[in-house]
Amino acid sequence: MTLTFINDDTDNLKAIRNFDLAIKQDSSNPAFYNNRGWALQNINKYKLAMADFKKAALLDSLDVNYQSNVLRVLWILNKYKEAFSFAEELRNFRKMNTLIM
Repeated sequence: MTLTFINDDTDNLKAIRNFDLAIKQDSSNPAFYNNRGWALQNINKYKLAMADFKKAALLDSLDVNYQSNVLRVLWILNKYKEAFSFAEELRNFRKMNTLIM
């Protein structure tokens, strides 16, 4: 399923609805959450976007793009301490995974 959207409120709302349907069909696909997060961010729904970005990062903890999306929204919301804490958690997670692998 390929879904696209433009930085237009109507297109983003349509994309959100389409990603809602996609998530209902496959809730284990991190790309669906990530893309819905982008559409939400485009209409300034930052807290909802962050929830989707976090869900994508949880589903695919090794994808740096999902992680950076969380950090970007935290920064936009002026949640600097939380952003630094999240970045530190990622750093520790990567160290642990490097040791295990």
